[in-house]
This record gives sequence, structure tokens and C-alpha cells, in this order.
Amino acid sequence: MAYTANTLLIKPDEGEATDSMVVKVRAAQLGGDFSIMEGSIDKDQLLAPHSHVHEDQCVFIIAGEIEFEVGGEGGERFTAPAGSYVIKPRGIPHAFWNKRDEQVRYIELSGGRGFEGFTDSTRFGAIRAGMQSDEKFGVKFYMDYALRLMKQHGLTSIRGVQMPWEQLEGSSPLEKLRSFIRAR
Repeated sequence: MAYTANTLLIKPDEGEATDSMVVKVRAAQLGGDFSIMEGSIDKDQLLAPHSHVHEDQCVFIIAGEIEFEVGGEGGERFTAPAGSYVIKPRGIPHAFWNKRDEQVRYIELSGGRGFEGFTDSTRFGAIRAGMQSDEKFGVKFYMDYALRLMKQHGLTSIRGVQMPWEQLEGSSPLEKLRSFIRAR
């Protein structure tokens, strides 16, 4: 392979956008070892609790501050300011959210190629991707846990999920979420 600036340099506005992330470097470009993606999370937004069967991950916070919970309900909870690295081991549930006024920007390093496939699948909608994520990509979501975190921390949305809350049937957030999923 010939190396040129076109194959080695990824500028800030470049990458493959999906519904949830921008893929900056694919694992195939790095011998299959890991991928690099960039994401953001808005004020009062939650990245839904989930775990990965196949890959370890590390997040680097570029700008802002993120609240993390690693290890599931009752797990380790901490704040990661800009410049921090947070390790998310495979098989361990993790979630994070933004309670600050400014948008948070972060880089996601994921071992192997598996998470890339899930991220690519969000182009067809995050709910649809999430429903197939465990079987296809080894990414398991914990939506009851997500609703607890939303209520406990006053969060208003889930990253990557555009939900018409006011149009949904049901009285509880969980019933509304189930209604939304059934409609898809």
C-alpha cells in the first residue's frame, strides 16, 4: 500500500458519519486492532447503558465533562473532565450522560471491528440497531436501567434516539418507550 497524505491524514471535518458517531479510523486501517470514532452528547442527554461482549473501549473527553456509571446499577459513578481517559472493559455495563450546559465531545477507541458494525447499523435508526445489537454485534442494552438513570438525574433524551414523547401512548416512560419500539 502506498502511503500518502490522503491515506494518513484525517482532518477535523472528515470521517464517516452515522446516526450516533463519526468513524474517523476503521479497524481495517489499523491491522484490525481498534477503531477510532468521535461523538458528542448534548445537555441532559444519556448514552444508554449497555455492555460489549467482544471489545474493550476507552473514551477520551475532548471538551466538557461527562458523568459515568460503570458496572451497572450500584456500580462505580464518577465525573470525567476534559482531558480524561475512561476505560470501559468488555462485559461490564456502562453509561454516561451530560449535565453541563455545553455539548461534550469525545473520542471512542474500540478494540477490534465489532463496534464499528453496530455504529454503521445506526444509519438505519438507533432503535432498530439496538433491537438487533445483542445478536448481531454483542452489544446489549439495558433500557429499564436507562429509564432509572434518566429519572434519577433529570435527563431528557437518549443519545441517538429521536423520540416523539408527547405522541406516545402510555403513562410511564417505560410504557412510552415500549410503544415507540412497537411502532417501528
